[in-house]
Amino acid sequence: MTKFSDNAIYTKIKSIHSNRLKTADYTSLLEKSSVSDVALYLKENTSYKSILEKEDCNNIHRTQLESILTRDLFNKYSKIYKYNKLDKHSFFYNIIIRAEIDQILKSIMHFNTLSMDKFIINLPEYLINHASFNLIDIAKVKNFNDYINVFKHSIYLPLILKCSPDSNGIIDYTHAEIIFQNFLYIYTEQIITKQFIGKTKKILINLLSIEIELINLSRIHRLKTIFKKPNDFIFSQLIITDNFSIKKIQKMLHSSSAFDYINKYKRNIPEDISKDTDNLEIYVDFIKYIKNIKNIQFSNKPATIFYSFFILSEIQVKNIIHIIEGIRYKADKDYIKNIIINN
Repeated sequence: MTKFSDNAIYTKIKSIHSNRLKTADYTSLLEKSSVSDVALYLKENTSYKSILEKEDCNNIHRTQLESILTRDLFNKYSKIYKYNKLDKHSFFYNIIIRAEIDQILKSIMHFNTLSMDKFIINLPEYLINHASFNLIDIAKVKNFNDYINVFKHSIYLPLILKCSPDSNGIIDYTHAEIIFQNFLYIYTEQIITKQFIGKTKKILINLLSIEIELINLSRIHRLKTIFKKPNDFIFSQLIITDNFSIKKIQKMLHSSSAFDYINKYKRNIPEDISKDTDNLEIYVDFIKYIKNIKNIQFSNKPATIFYSFFILSEIQVKNIIHIIEGIRYKADKDYIKNIIINN
């Protein structure tokens, strides 16, 4: 029997998703010549109206707008959470964990550059009351022992202990990113396996496996082509879960190129919406978009459309950020249009 909360979650997600940016919105945004113009358009013509209502869009800067867009995402998730108890072992709590990890990694970046003051300025207030650790305390970190104290009662303590700094006091950011990302996906898979059964479990594992596959592919591509690392080293940097086989990773490692491997997805993508790009990151997001837009359109499982809604919402924010950065660097509009993921 379908629970009332399931129906409510399903209806709320469908409602929010229906107000996503459309092709016409992106076309209009691409014509803007400043961040203020972008913010004003979003305020006057889109579902971002409420989050921007009290903002002075004429004097808004890029970082501020990006922060507002991220806060809006969190607000949307919160509207969905109220229909489901926010248990820390719930699949729906996964969004909080992703946000926490994002802040931890940002703090490491600022720690390495001795710029924690900037981390404090950009600290997301909306997350402070939901985080499983004290975000304010992270902003006060001055040495590695401070990090250990912040996380001593947290699930993140074993992870931060693996990120000890070198003799110059620098934490290897790439190493930390891999440790925390790997934890996120292994943890998420475990939650799915424990919490769901039947078709819902199968769909969620499939969507998560696609996300893991594409992250691994991006890592392989970067480590092979840019850093010229051998396969055994690359293997050690990849995400391996119970449902993502070593056999599949070996196939990815020995593929002639990342694009050759990823082309297998093209078979199920209509030619009129296929994206032609030599930017692997954009292509990866495009594949994620196609898979999740299909799921949110046809699934009636609240947990699976919640997952797809999250992925699609993140891609929408990325699209806006691409436009903002295009304006900042005076990039060619056709180039920016080509990296916008939408149909």
